[in-house]
Amino acid sequence: MSDTQNTKFIVDPANSCPIKQDSNSNAFHTGTRVHNDNNSDVAHNEDKSKQGFLNFCEKFNFAGFSFPKIVVNENGGKHPVGIPSWKNIKQSNWKTFVKKQHSAFGIVTGEVSNVTVIDCDTPESYKAIIADYPELSDTLTVKTPKGFHIYCKYESGIRSDTNCFSRYPHVDMRNDARILFAPPTTYNAALECASHYSIHCESADPLKHFADFPQSLKQELRQFN
Repeated sequence: MSDTQNTKFIVDPANSCPIKQDSNSNAFHTGTRVHNDNNSDVAHNEDKSKQGFLNFCEKFNFAGFSFPKIVVNENGGKHPVGIPSWKNIKQSNWKTFVKKQHSAFGIVTGEVSNVTVIDCDTPESYKAIIADYPELSDTLTVKTPKGFHIYCKYESGIRSDTNCFSRYPHVDMRNDARILFAPPTTYNAALECASHYSIHCESADPLKHFADFPQSLKQELRQFN
């Protein structure tokens, strides 16, 4: 019997939460499991989540890690629980920081993973940046519960900060000495509908996963103005 047959799901009609993870894809979808009669299914899903994250990191050469969970307070704030000492994570040792029983995952941004990430906290801010810089639509992009993470090739000199642009509100930068939640992280949010991180798009060029950070966009950063 398949995992779907053994499992019951609930769906929030207001948010139309999808209910499963594709078994033949690297995309991770929202689903809230309310009952499972087979403990082996739980172990299977833990293994699948860990392997999916390992594949994600290996494909893009990220230094990643896992942690037990994310809890959300009554105001919607996210609080990671049990994050390891990520400043010690390197390309040479990151796999030792990934545990199969964990449901939350992250990567270390900046030079260690060779990425600079534009963190758009709303769909509107993402659409505004893509409209002005269409080349950023052809790079690894992760859909978050509220917005999008646009992954660019590492650009030194960009400061990790919040609200980094005057022209693009609700946009943060994640570069050196920062971390970022990554697929297939899930956590329980409002209405018992699980929030999730999933791959939104990838570069059409299999040899170039990340777009270069646009220099004109770099000059729009508040730190240079």
